[in-house]
Amino acid sequence: MRLMQWLSLGLVLAAMAAGQSATAQFNSIVFEEDFDSLTLGDSVNERLGFPLVTRLETDTDSAPLPGVFTATAPSGWTVDNALATYQGAPTVGNAGVPGTGDSAVGVAEFDGWTFLDKDFWSDAAGDQRRSEFTNASGTVAVVDPDEYFDEFAGPDDLGYFNSGLTTPSFSVAPGNFFNLTFDSSWRNESFDDGHPDALIEDLNNQAVEVLVAYDNGTVVTLDAWNSDPASGAFKPDEVEVEVSPGVFEDVPTNVTNEALAYTFGAAPGATSAQIQFNIANAGNDWWWALDNINVDNIITSASVLSEDFESLPLGDSVNERISLVPEKVTAVESDPDTTARPDSFTQTPPAGWNNDNSQVAGVGDPQVGVEEWEGWSFVTPDFWAFTEGGAREEFTKGTGVIAVADPDEWDDLEGDIGGGEINGPANIAPFDATLETPAIDITGVAEGELAIAFDATWREEGIQTAVLTADYADGNGPIEVLRWESAGGDPTFFTDDLLNESVLLRLDNPAGATEVTFAFRLFDAGNNFYWGIDNIQVGAIPEPATGGLLLIAVSALGVARRRG
Repeated sequence: MRLMQWLSLGLVLAAMAAGQSATAQFNSIVFEEDFDSLTLGDSVNERLGFPLVTRLETDTDSAPLPGVFTATAPSGWTVDNALATYQGAPTVGNAGVPGTGDSAVGVAEFDGWTFLDKDFWSDAAGDQRRSEFTNASGTVAVVDPDEYFDEFAGPDDLGYFNSGLTTPSFSVAPGNFFNLTFDSSWRNESFDDGHPDALIEDLNNQAVEVLVAYDNGTVVTLDAWNSDPASGAFKPDEVEVEVSPGVFEDVPTNVTNEALAYTFGAAPGATSAQIQFNIANAGNDWWWALDNINVDNIITSASVLSEDFESLPLGDSVNERISLVPEKVTAVESDPDTTARPDSFTQTPPAGWNNDNSQVAGVGDPQVGVEEWEGWSFVTPDFWAFTEGGAREEFTKGTGVIAVADPDEWDDLEGDIGGGEINGPANIAPFDATLETPAIDITGVAEGELAIAFDATWREEGIQTAVLTADYADGNGPIEVLRWESAGGDPTFFTDDLLNESVLLRLDNPAGATEVTFAFRLFDAGNNFYWGIDNIQVGAIPEPATGGLLLIAVSALGVARRRG
C-alpha cells in the first residue's frame, strides 16, 4: 500500500453548511517530555582523568563528574533492557542488553536507554558527530551501544544490544488523531561485530522502530529504519556525492539532527496507547538519541461537525429487493415476487452539495443499471452490507448514513452490465460519479494550513480510481489532493484495500483564498469494487513553529513526515 506523508500540529475545524462558517480550536497536549526535569547524578565509568577516561567506578586515579547522568526514566516512562523483538521478529542472537546491571560489564552510563547531560554525552564519547544534535539541549535520552561496549568486555564476549523506551499511557477514542513530534540523532553501522554464537557473527544491524502500542494488543509502526544499505529502510549518516567529474566524496546527512513528526489515529476498540522507541540488533555500532518528545491530540470527537449525512431522509430500495423466500435479490422494481426494503437509500445529497451522476451510463433509465448505485448514493451501513457483503460490513467508522460509490453493485449482473437481470446495452460506458461539497468559507485560514478529514472504505479492482480535488475559485481549476488507484492503474498511486480508514489531508491552499469546494470522484470503474465515506470535516492546521515542508497526505493508523 502506498501511503503519502503528512504532518500537523493543531486543528481548527470549519462548518460545511452552505453560507455558514465556524471555527474552533481543538489542540491539547497529551504529554510533553524534554527530560530536563530529571535529577542527574554522578557519572560512574565515564570519569574525570586526563581529561576524561573510561574506568571502573573503583579507579582511584579518576573521579566522577557530578550532575551528568541517570538511568531513572521520567515518571510513567519505562526502560526495557530485555527487549526481545524488532518489527515483530525475534532480535538477532539474544534479547536485551548483554551484561545489563553488572557493574563489571559495559559502561554504566550507556546500559540501555539512559538520560545524560547533552554536553557530557558528546565529550565523554569523543564527540564523533554527537555535538551535531543541536535541536537538543539540557538532558537527552540516549541509547549508545558504541559507548556501552567501550573499555570493558567487547561485543565478541557479550552479544548484541536491544533496549526499549516507552512513554506513559494516554487515552484514545474513535475520532481521535494524535501528532507525535521529537528531535532525533542517529548514526548507522552494521555487519562488523562478533557474537558468542559464531553463527551470529557479523549479523549486527543497528535498527530502530517507533511504535504505537494500544491496550487492545494492536501495534502500529510509525517508522522503522536500520543500517543495512541494501534495505529499503536504510537511513545513512553520509552519502557519496560526485563533487567534480569523476571525484566522489562522502558527505554527511542531517540524520544526526532531525526533527521528526508522525500522526496516528485510534485503533478500533482501543481506549489507551503508548509510544515505544526501540533499538535492536546493535553491536559496537553508533547511537540513537531523543529530545523534546510531544504528543498532541489534534482532532477530537468534540470538534465542530462538518457533514455525517445523518440528516438525510431515506426512501425505499428499488432494485435491491427482498424476495418471498426471503432473501436479497436484484430485480426490476415491478417484480411481483419481491418487495422493497424500507428506509434504505437516497441519491439526494445534503443542502448545498452537488451529486453529479450525469456521467454514469444509463442514469435515470430503470432498465439500465441497479438504481441504488447509479453514482454516489446515501445509504445505511446495514442496507449496504445487505446488498452483497464483500467486506462492506467492515466499515465500522461509517455509521447512521454514509455516502457510497459502488460500481460493483451498480453492475450487479451475471456478466457485462446489461447481460443479466436488468436489461441494458452490453458495452455500457464505465462508472464515473462525483460528489461535491458546497463552497466552504475559508476566510482567515492562512496559506498552506487548510485540512480535510474523513472516514473511508476502499476496495481496489481493475483500473478503478478515486480522486479528491480542491477548487479555490481562483481561476486555476481543481487541484488533485488525493488519488487512490487499483492494481491495473498507475503503480505510483496503487492503494491496497483500506476497509476502515481515517484520513487526514494537509492542503496547500493559496494565500488569500476565501472559499474551497471539494469533489470526491470515482471513475474508470466497471464491475469493480467501491469507495465509501463518512464524517467529513474541514478546517485548518497551523504551521509548526519550527517551520515545515509542503504536506499533502494521508493516514492509516499512523504515517510519518519529517519536519526538517
